[in-house]
Amino acid sequence: MSEALDKRTSPAPRPRGKLNVPKVTLAHGGGGKAMRDLVDDVFVRAFDNPLLATLEDQARFRLADLSAQGDRLAMTT
Repeated sequence: MSEALDKRTSPAPRPRGKLNVPKVTLAHGGGGKAMRDLVDDVFVRAFDNPLLATLEDQARFRLADLSAQGDRLAMTT
């Protein structure tokens, strides 16, 4: 790596919370404590904003706005 490039980049911030492993593992995909620690320590800090700060696991739509668009709604994940 060139010296100039090395000076322009910096390592990613190291999480300071409960996440104490250097790699994401299968345990982080299980929806349990390991996943919650990963979300809290890495993603919440990186994507911090008022809309995401509530950590809701849902989408909310105003019924009045939906009704004005028609009578059907399809959602998928």
